[in-house]
Amino acid sequence: MAPIAIPSCNLSPEQKEILIDAVRQRPAIWNCTSDEYNDIGSRKNAYSEVAALLSNDAVQYSAAEMQTEWKKMRDIFNRTLKKVIAGTNPKEITWRYWHKMQFIAENEKLQILKCVRKWNKMARKYKTDVSPTDGEFPFKHLVENGFAGVDSNENFSDDGDLGQETSSAQMTLDWLANYQCPSFNIDEPDIKTQDKNAYMNDNDHAQSLMEPNYNLPQQNGPAAKRKRTEQTISPSPNGVLGNSSANSEADIFGAFIANKLSWISSRNFKKACQLQKDLMEMVLKCQMEVFETQTNHDL
Repeated sequence: MAPIAIPSCNLSPEQKEILIDAVRQRPAIWNCTSDEYNDIGSRKNAYSEVAALLSNDAVQYSAAEMQTEWKKMRDIFNRTLKKVIAGTNPKEITWRYWHKMQFIAENEKLQILKCVRKWNKMARKYKTDVSPTDGEFPFKHLVENGFAGVDSNENFSDDGDLGQETSSAQMTLDWLANYQCPSFNIDEPDIKTQDKNAYMNDNDHAQSLMEPNYNLPQQNGPAAKRKRTEQTISPSPNGVLGNSSANSEADIFGAFIANKLSWISSRNFKKACQLQKDLMEMVLKCQMEVFETQTNHDL
């Protein structure tokens, strides 16, 4: 039987401030390295305490409702954090709770590591089990078989149902030990002296995070138009998308992934969303490695 969806509480900005402060004071909810976090009973009690803080004579909230509201806040923070790691200037972040939720930044990087380890495991399996034959697309087996093992119901947040056990203690910190996230400790603007309209609401901010941000140089004039025309992607006879001006394996692989993702989405949207999430985690991991390499080179 499918779980019953928890409706949104539609918390006010003031209530969300209280929610964040209450969660910060309860490591059982957010600190995946604490013993309390790994104790289901402690987490239930923590959410119940938060619910009691926000409840009043008019409205009584439940622990499950507080968990749902916190997860929405955390998801938005997580996507914003990834954009900053990928190169967005922290000073450009307009989400009003960005600074207030910095206490969970390190834990969110642990969740990225969890996805990276999952990819590494699949990559090792591909290297040992696959011997591509002549003429066979080298990544085809990985895409069609390796990703097929991804459980679309798997929870990457480690903050799912209250009754769900976690395995965060099994994660290693080798990768994070070698990567230093850009500093987020910048001066927080005085909200009281600024126009409140300068801040995005949660829905607008979440929508902006879904929009691509490639930061590509802009070109103008006839030459740029010709270049864009040359790079038009069109289907090839074998069903794999191809780029008329790029024949590298990376370009072919990217077009192949786009084609397969579209095919999967037309048959199982949930599975396609899970696959897209995994791919984004892999891309971000590579971006962070490049960032670290460039930083070390500059030093």
